[in-house]
Amino acid sequence: MISSFLIEFFTLSSQWNHSILLCALSILGILTLITTAVSLRNAQFQSFEPYFLLGLAQLLLFKLCQASDLLSFTCMGSVLNIAWIGLTYFRNHGKRVAEIAIKLSFLSLSQFCFLSFILAWATQHGYSLQFSELTKQSDGFLEISLLMAALFWIGASPFVLRFVDTLDGAPSFASIHFFAGSLISGGPLLQVLCANKTDPRLTIPLTAFGFASLILPAFAALDQTRIDRLVSFLLTTQSGILILTALHAPHMLPIFYLQIAFSVPGAIMGLHFWKHRRQSDKNWEDLAGAGQKHPWISFAWLSILSSIGGLPFTVGFSFYEAFTQKALAESKIWFIALSIAAIVLAMTPIARLAAFMFCKPTRHELIKHHQPRQTALIVFCSVALLLTKAFTLMLLREPSFLFRLGNG
Repeated sequence: MISSFLIEFFTLSSQWNHSILLCALSILGILTLITTAVSLRNAQFQSFEPYFLLGLAQLLLFKLCQASDLLSFTCMGSVLNIAWIGLTYFRNHGKRVAEIAIKLSFLSLSQFCFLSFILAWATQHGYSLQFSELTKQSDGFLEISLLMAALFWIGASPFVLRFVDTLDGAPSFASIHFFAGSLISGGPLLQVLCANKTDPRLTIPLTAFGFASLILPAFAALDQTRIDRLVSFLLTTQSGILILTALHAPHMLPIFYLQIAFSVPGAIMGLHFWKHRRQSDKNWEDLAGAGQKHPWISFAWLSILSSIGGLPFTVGFSFYEAFTQKALAESKIWFIALSIAAIVLAMTPIARLAAFMFCKPTRHELIKHHQPRQTALIVFCSVALLLTKAFTLMLLREPSFLFRLGNG
C-alpha cells in the first residue's frame, strides 16, 4: 500500500525531518515575498489584503524561537494572528464589534486547543518542548507533520476568516474553525488517552461518537442546495475520520495531517485568490467551475473529495482498509457496516460539490441533482466504488486473484 510505503519512507528519513520543515518554511517565505511584491507593484494591496505579511512575520518568529520552546512560539504566533485580524476588522467594520468578537473567540479557541494538546501530549510522552529535542525523536514525523499543520492553519486562518465572511457563510465559518481546532488538538490527544488501554470502556463511546461525527453531517447534507453548507458538512465529517483514525489506525495520523495541512487551506486560499482576481463581491454560487480554471483549487478539491469518498490509493482508502482489517480481526462487522454507510451517504454531497466545482452547473441544473433518480444514480455509483475498492484490495493482497478469477 502507498500509505505503508510512505510511513516506512518517512520513518527511515526521520533524521532529516527538521530539514524538510525548514525547506517548506523557506518556500512559504519566498511565496510570501513574491506575492507581497506583486501586490505592491500592481497597487492592489487593499484588494489582496496584506495577510502574507503575517506569514512572513511568523516565519521570522519561528527563526527567533528556533532555539526556544514550541509553546512560546505558538503563543506568540496566535497573539500576532488575532491582533492582526482584530485590527483589520475593527478598522473596516467598526459597527460589527459583537460579531467580530464571536469570530475571534472561535479562532482563539481553536488555537488554545492546540496549545493545550501540546502540553498534555508532551507531558504524557516525556517529550521536551524544545525544537532541537522534538526533532531528535525517532518517531518524530508525527510531531513535524503536526507542527506543519499548525503553522499552515495559523497562517491560513486570516484567509479563511476573510473568505467565509465575504461569501455570507456563517455555517462555513463555524464549521471550518471548529474543524481546524478539533483536527489539530483532537487526534493525538485521543491517541494518548487510549494508547495504554487503561479504560477499554472509553473506546466504545468514542468510536460511536466518531461514527456519529462521520455519518450525521453527511446525512444532513443530502437535501442541501447551498454550496457553503455542503462544504461545511463535508469538512465536519473529517473530524469523525480523525477520531476513528486516532482510536483504531494511529499509524495513519501523520499522512492524514499532512493531507489536511495542505489540501484544505489550499482549496480555501485558492478560491480566495481566484475570487479577488475575478470579482471581489462573489458569493459561493458565482464560484461554479473554479476547479477548471485554477490548478491549485483543482488539485486541492480533488484530493479532499476523493479521500472523503474512499477512492483507491487515497488517504481515505488507506484508512478504510486498516479499519476493515481491524474490524474483521475483532469480529466487529457493525464497524464495516457503518463505514459503508458513511461512504454511501457522503457520495451524494461529494457528487454535487464535484459537479459544482468542475462542471459549472447553473442553479437550475444543480437543483436537478436533488431529484430521486439522481440520488439513486449517485448511490449506485457509490456501491460500484465500494466494489472497485474491494477488488483493488483483493488484487493488492493476492496478485494471483485475477488469474484465478479468469480461470473460473
